[in-house]
Amino acid sequence: MRIYLPVTAAHLRAAALGSPQEPQSAHAVTPALTRALPDEDEEGLEVSASLCAADASLVLLAEPGAEGLGQNSRMASNNP
Repeated sequence: MRIYLPVTAAHLRAAALGSPQEPQSAHAVTPALTRALPDEDEEGLEVSASLCAADASLVLLAEPGAEGLGQNSRMASNNP
């Protein structure tokens, strides 16, 4: 299963430095997403999940005091 995590450059920097991170949301192709988008194939569902993570990254950047405006990233991770 592939999961998509909403992150910003500041989140990646903190993770690389070993700073503790608060739990965050993750996006993936779930049964609920499959039901919501019945006409999409697997690739379309993956794109939808990744776009949800990208949107969530923008929300993180819009938070007061957020660092890295204009440097948002989307990080994908493959899990068996």
